[in-house]
Amino acid sequence: MNQPSLPIRSLTFFRNVRYNVHMKKTTTKKGKQKSMLSATNARRDFFKLIEMAQHPGQEITITVDGEPKVVMMSFEDYEGLIETLEIMSDPVLVKGIKQGMKESKLGLGTPWEEVKKELNLL
Repeated sequence: MNQPSLPIRSLTFFRNVRYNVHMKKTTTKKGKQKSMLSATNARRDFFKLIEMAQHPGQEITITVDGEPKVVMMSFEDYEGLIETLEIMSDPVLVKGIKQGMKESKLGLGTPWEEVKKELNLL
């Protein structure tokens, strides 16, 4: 399967930096925009992609023969994703979070100011 010719995004701005990278924009079910480009174009523009992907919330999908194979994202986003997966894979922790949310809705729990005092955060 051949990669279709991608439009040139000659002026893509991220933090006042100009790039000349061939990418196709797609929209996810949640309305978030994702950038996709072929491995050939990614190799050619690798350092520009690193600059673009380092910004939180920016994902760049790299395709081979039109199929998505790799995603570039900021290290901060990656760490957050891994941390979320670790939390969600711990049934005891998930149960505690759900219980805390339920108690919070009922107005139960410990006020934040009291928690800060207990933890010596003041």
